Amino acid sequence: MPMVLNLTPLQNIDNPTVIRAVAKDLDFLGVVLNEHLTSKRLHEFVEADKYYRNANVKIKEKTRYIMVDGRKEILTNLSNTQVAHAFMKKLVNQKASYLLGKPFSVDSAQEGLANELDDLFSKAFFRKLLKVGKDAIKYGIGWVQIYYDENGELHLKRIPPIEVIPFWKDADHTDLEALMRTYVIDVYHEDGTKTQVRKVEYYDKTGVYYFQVDKDNKLVVDADRHVFSGHFSLKKTREVVDEQNNKKVEEYEEEQSWVKIPFIAFKANDEELGILTFIKDLIDDYDKNVSDISDQLQDVPNALKVVKGYSGESKEDFAHNINVYRTVFIESDGDVSTIQTSIDIQAIDSHLNRLRQDIYDFGGGVDSQKETQNIASGVALKFKYADLDLDAKFMATEFSASMESLLWFICSDLKARGKGEYNPEEVNIVWNMDMAIAENEVIDNIIKSMPVLSKETLIAQHPWVEDVNIEMEKMKRQEEQEQNEFGNIDEGASSNSPDNNEEEEE
Repeated sequence: MPMVLNLTPLQNIDNPTVIRAVAKDLDFLGVVLNEHLTSKRLHEFVEADKYYRNANVKIKEKTRYIMVDGRKEILTNLSNTQVAHAFMKKLVNQKASYLLGKPFSVDSAQEGLANELDDLFSKAFFRKLLKVGKDAIKYGIGWVQIYYDENGELHLKRIPPIEVIPFWKDADHTDLEALMRTYVIDVYHEDGTKTQVRKVEYYDKTGVYYFQVDKDNKLVVDADRHVFSGHFSLKKTREVVDEQNNKKVEEYEEEQSWVKIPFIAFKANDEELGILTFIKDLIDDYDKNVSDISDQLQDVPNALKVVKGYSGESKEDFAHNINVYRTVFIESDGDVSTIQTSIDIQAIDSHLNRLRQDIYDFGGGVDSQKETQNIASGVALKFKYADLDLDAKFMATEFSASMESLLWFICSDLKARGKGEYNPEEVNIVWNMDMAIAENEVIDNIIKSMPVLSKETLIAQHPWVEDVNIEMEKMKRQEEQEQNEFGNIDEGASSNSPDNNEEEEE
């Protein structure tokens, strides 16, 4: 949604009054906000979160009823099992852990930048990236905001996709023109009551504007803060002269803005489709069949009774008697018998197995219950992980582009601090996917590849190495220690050699 709004006059407003010059643009943002809050996309986000938390929507709506006089009558005497299966959670965690469970490696010839990135890419960073990865798999997209903390340090913050409304420049959604963020806060009043206020932040390349939704559902300037600020502020000092004509140095903050919108999208795929898109109907069918089987098993003791010699008055009475009383009344000489309903377990198991297989196939995951011949071999493992690996490679491509955008902000920050100028495009991110492997085969192949590949590349592929940089440092220290030890031995041997003694005598 390419657009340019004329909100510049608001930058000089220091009160919640909306001036006429920007009323049209605020009305437009209000329309966009309302469309977002009632959109199908937002509904899909909420639904995906429910399925991840095993609150599967379809099965939780299940009821057992019959129609009586054109209305639904809930059957309270029959079982109404609602068994939800956490396929969504398992697939999301499996995919996120596969790609982001192990720290990625940074390959760059820019030595100073590599050292700075080692400090920035800490355990806290990888934990945050893992959460963003889960967002991308669940919703199709995850968001990260770039900001400075109170100490002036560059930080990242995960933003829930449900709060973000992006304005893209292009159809491929690669370049942001602007971005809105909306969220609700609780406001506590002096009388002990609590109300909710919806806040709205609008980011463009000049800075960020702060609004809120009033009681008439209109956007107005946020009464709790200045309407406009830069993306960040820098603390500076300047020399001033007081009333007594004395010079002194005072500290002040100067608003600054990035050249880009300080938000980065991390996508699971270029279509921005969450995983539930492909497996929701399958999960719903699986839940329903398992729940129906449970209902039948619980209701089996109440077998269907047949009473001969009496007839009901209507079809509704007939259905009512079956479902409520588990009894059928028919005309005959008079007799009472029971009809036992059997369950075709084999057919049900076959259908459930097919559903389970389809869930993992179309969800691009690995079913831990699926048997594989010769599972210890590397070929069998690669075959079993083929779908998961394929999805992970698509996701890695998208995440690599997002990491390049993140590196742009990092390099800009380092340049502003006087720590050097670096090119983010000359940094290569190597994703260490965490696939189950046949360790003996991998180690044997690493040994065979030593003459043709670098030590760092081989270490990155070793199954026992969790962090390549740490392992390289350990090897470096070990080599230095060995050189010192063997160097002392050589020096001692050479000093006691006969040739040295003769030279000393001469």
